[in-house]
Amino acid sequence: MTFQGEVLIRDGQSASSLFWNLLKCATDAFPEAFLAFRLPDDAAAFKRDYPALLTQFERCRIASLRSTEIATFLARESLNQLMFRSTQGDVTLMQHLASSNQTLTLQASEPQAFSPWHPSIPFAGTLWAASDIVSLAALLKSQHWLSEEAAQTLSLIGQGIAAEGIDLRGHRIAILGASAEMAPTAYFLRAGADILWVDQRPPPLAWQKGAFPGRLHWAATPTDLLTHPEAALAAVKAFAEEGAVHLGLFAYAPGAMREFKLTGVMNAIVDAMPPNALASVGMLVSPTTPTRLGASDQAASDAWWTSRPWWMTALRALGLLKPQSSLQGPHPVSDSVVTIQGASYQAAQYLGKTLMAETWEAERVARLQAQPPSGGTPSTSEAKEAVSLTEGTGFRVSANTAPITQTRSLAHPVFAAAFQGARTLGVETFLPEFSQQVGGLLWMHDWMRSESNSAIRQRVHGGIHPMPYQLQSALYVAAAIGFARRPLLLKGLFDRS
Repeated sequence: MTFQGEVLIRDGQSASSLFWNLLKCATDAFPEAFLAFRLPDDAAAFKRDYPALLTQFERCRIASLRSTEIATFLARESLNQLMFRSTQGDVTLMQHLASSNQTLTLQASEPQAFSPWHPSIPFAGTLWAASDIVSLAALLKSQHWLSEEAAQTLSLIGQGIAAEGIDLRGHRIAILGASAEMAPTAYFLRAGADILWVDQRPPPLAWQKGAFPGRLHWAATPTDLLTHPEAALAAVKAFAEEGAVHLGLFAYAPGAMREFKLTGVMNAIVDAMPPNALASVGMLVSPTTPTRLGASDQAASDAWWTSRPWWMTALRALGLLKPQSSLQGPHPVSDSVVTIQGASYQAAQYLGKTLMAETWEAERVARLQAQPPSGGTPSTSEAKEAVSLTEGTGFRVSANTAPITQTRSLAHPVFAAAFQGARTLGVETFLPEFSQQVGGLLWMHDWMRSESNSAIRQRVHGGIHPMPYQLQSALYVAAAIGFARRPLLLKGLFDRS
């Protein structure tokens, strides 16, 4: 029997102990940034209170003049916690990928005749066509369910594609976790893109035979990122031989720290790619991770509280709805962490996505700034130095916030009930088809935007960012409303106990 490798956490740490250790290292390395923050003395205490602690930590970080340094420190240290075990012993995941010389031959489908992709976005019982996207963006903005930046981007997209549709011919897109419920794989194939499928499941047979205007590429053997990360890297390298690719990081699996490990593997693959092989890297950030907010979010929260119904005031007085105090002040952050998702999930989102995206963006900006001035002719040595500085992680970064989406990963009776009661609290949840298409459109915009530096973060948060309550408390209120409306959901709660 062939031994399969395995991605492990260094020293067998639990998610909460790993998280606590990394934050402790950061507070020790940057003490001046965290004078107003106190980390508990042990991981057990951190595990009890990490939703509030992580929100406080992020407020201190973004207030610091060294916020990007702290992000880079934590993102890189979290990646160093991943090991790879094989018959040769244990090495770091990055060492394993660097030493791999595996090559792959990819298979490809025959594309259908081209026709552009015309989005059809399901929301509120209606399919919103491309010509309706501007109106959809305005509706979502009026309800405070997305950020101003996201509303502006969707409006621009709607104005640009209403007539001709979307043509992605010539774009090469590799998707890690191509079968994931949030991945826009099918829609990009409809738009004529060349797509690399990397997943532990093979592509559907109909797709392999050619079901779309886009050409699908895949390796003969499905790839599990947690046992054969070198095979995934080899597939992306092979795909990039014909031109720089957009790399989507969509793989996800809950439990047993798989969230953290999968995110780390995908990040390690990005860092292991050859210079100039990537045009962009795209990911979706959960709205439940602490997120930097702005004045418009504060204004929306104030408006929300001003127009609240009486029963919300009563629940707040009883302590059942706790105020989101992190929204106030010069450095607002969403108080949106919920313990039910677990420390591994939050470590993946905060360390592996939010902070890693900020790290990659900073590296790109540094390389762009290191280019020689355009007004003069550099010397040979200067030109060589500029080339070396601009090679490597020079890709655009797209790390937009996705809404709470009714996917299989949220198949928990409390979430199911909360979906039923969320609208009562002013929060909207969405279907996978909505998030796939809107997320894909925002990622596309980030490829093509004219700005040469860091990405504008677009957030389709469904209302949980400007909500004047902590999401942790609002979740259980929404669930109570949902259980009252659909008592049969209680059966699922007892079945899990």
